Formats: sequence, C-alpha cells, structure tokens
Amino acid sequence: MTSFRARQKWRPSLSFVIFTVLALVAVLPLMGLFFFRLYDNQLIHQTRPN
Repeated sequence: MTSFRARQKWRPSLSFVIFTVLALVAVLPLMGLFFFRLYDNQLIHQTRPN
C-alpha cells in the first residue's frame, strides 16, 4: 500500500476571524444609516406635493 497524505486545508487564524467579525459588526450600522437615508429621501419625494 502506498502512504496517503491528506491535503492540508487552509485555516484562518483566530485573530483574523475575530477581526473580520468585528469589522462586519462595525460596518453594519453604517450600512443601515446609508440605507435609511436613501429610504427617507425616497419617501420625501413620494409624499411631497407637486
């Protein structure tokens, strides 16, 4: 039998995972603010009398 060596999978370091999660959590409120500004602007245009 020939010896079979399993391919090593790339695993991110714990600090990389924590940094990625924290960065995503920090960006979510900014995306929410941007979305609600666009939504508010759209509502104002729809309800503004001609």
